Amino acid sequence: MKFETLALPQILKIVPLKSEKTIFYIGMTTTSQEVFFYAYIDGKPVQCYQLAEQDGVDGTDWEERFDRLAKTFRESKLFKPDQYNVSTIIYDKNGIKNIVDYYDLKMSDYRIQKEWKEKYVR
Repeated sequence: MKFETLALPQILKIVPLKSEKTIFYIGMTTTSQEVFFYAYIDGKPVQCYQLAEQDGVDGTDWEERFDRLAKTFRESKLFKPDQYNVSTIIYDKNGIKNIVDYYDLKMSDYRIQKEWKEKYVR
């Protein structure tokens, strides 16, 4: 089964109802992970932690779901343990799509996230 199909139940529990499009960043190695998302509300991207502050959302629930998303990706055939893996999940009215990029482990997280944001968050 495709990773995005396995991830969909967790994503549906996270995506804000008012979001027109939601883009998830799932970056990981065998020992670390970074998961967050941007929700497009009124046509503008809002980072998940900013949403949590605005809407008074308990981030603990998100963290548990983020961990499940990362675990699901690590268990998929897409995960390459010798690289920094970035799964970008785009969820909107057209459905769900997953794009995977791989980076050298020596590349900084900051640079990877900056390039990702420039590419996917507009």
